[in-house]
Amino acid sequence: CMGQVINRMALSRTLELRPAGHGAALTSVFEQDAQIIVFAASEVYMNRSGVAVQAVCREHGVTDARRVVVVHDDLDLPPGRIRLKFGGSGAGHNGLASIA
Repeated sequence: CMGQVINRMALSRTLELRPAGHGAALTSVFEQDAQIIVFAASEVYMNRSGVAVQAVCREHGVTDARRVVVVHDDLDLPPGRIRLKFGGSGAGHNGLASIA
């Protein structure tokens, strides 16, 4: 589950994901070198991931989509492999389509 990936990333910084006030995601905030990083794991159905992303962005004042990194599964990749992608379509992934 992608929430486990985010949880591991947060734990590597000794942070704990907790329910956010909006109820759409678990979040944890980390600050380093005057930069704030918000780890968030959606608590809504995958096809509605955009609701969680919008709520987290609104809560933390993020208005530039280029500052958002989305971690998701991809059946085209073998387990344990990652791919970085900037922009583009959701390629049939309904969760990504709800975010875009």
